[in-house]
Amino acid sequence: MTKTNQEYHVASFVAQAPPNHTLALSELINQFNGAEVHGCSEEGKIVLTVEADTQKGIAQIIEKYT
Repeated sequence: MTKTNQEYHVASFVAQAPPNHTLALSELINQFNGAEVHGCSEEGKIVLTVEADTQKGIAQIIEKYT
């Protein structure tokens, strides 16, 4: 039997946006490869996850869009 060493990483985040921009920002985040919005609040909080093959990949996605 061959042992594989594939990595898979998921990180969750809560972002804060002005309440009047929450919907637009959520739609933008959902366009990022590996990112998905799971919920928003009326106060502007956005719950999202980012998935990548490595921890560095997650960091690169976050750094690219912040």
